[in-house]
Amino acid sequence: MTGRGHARIELEPGVALSCTVESRNGKRLELRTRAPNFLGERIPELEKRIRGSIRRGTVTFTIELEGIANETEIDVDAIRGLHEQLRDLRDELGTPDLKTLLALPGATRTTKPTLSEAAVEGLRNATELALSRYREHTIAEGMATAAALERQFLVIENAAKEARDIEAQAHAIRTSELRERLVASPVAETLAEEVAALLKADIGEELERLAAHLELARSTLSEDVAGRRLDFLGAEMLREANTLGAKVSSARASHLAIEIKLACERIREQSMNLA
Repeated sequence: MTGRGHARIELEPGVALSCTVESRNGKRLELRTRAPNFLGERIPELEKRIRGSIRRGTVTFTIELEGIANETEIDVDAIRGLHEQLRDLRDELGTPDLKTLLALPGATRTTKPTLSEAAVEGLRNATELALSRYREHTIAEGMATAAALERQFLVIENAAKEARDIEAQAHAIRTSELRERLVASPVAETLAEEVAALLKADIGEELERLAAHLELARSTLSEDVAGRRLDFLGAEMLREANTLGAKVSSARASHLAIEIKLACERIREQSMNLA
């Protein structure tokens, strides 16, 4: 399933945070989080919320902070030690100023910022808002996907009906020819082979199973978890279409079987856009 949701919350003037939830198609849920390192202990709680809302897909969860960064502290003891070490070089280099000392390795240390309770609550709210907007996006896309799937269902339905009519006519002609030959020359062995071939060419069972799968696929669209079932039904319909293509006798019916197979492949592709 593909989708996107973004939310930005301003905590105070110049300080804000934003959360983005994006996903692309995938058969199972794979979650990747991009966030500042100091948020490490907060991430599991937020990821749990995302896993509870999204069933499958490759999901990227991004947290960005504005006006909140690592803080730099002066290590006073280190500065004193560096100053003492430079005393011997004073005559050669002159008395070092504070700016020079601060630029030396070890003179400062970086500390991780801490989030206030208001900022933590803002992070939770931004995550929920991004998820809500993500769901809105996926609902809209789901409706478009359902319409695209219905078009493929109609392709299969119409092609199967035409193939049934074509093969019924061909079957009637072959049956009539066989009866005429039986009257003219009743050679049991040859006729037995032709009768067997005629029965083998019947596509009634394949079309019945195809229609049953199609009916189930349509009803599946109204379910909360439709994607995986539609993928499975698409594969089942593709199997029936392959058998159909191997049995039909006319070029037109063969082309119709190919149309059905292509529609089945599109159904499986579109099913990835559903939960």
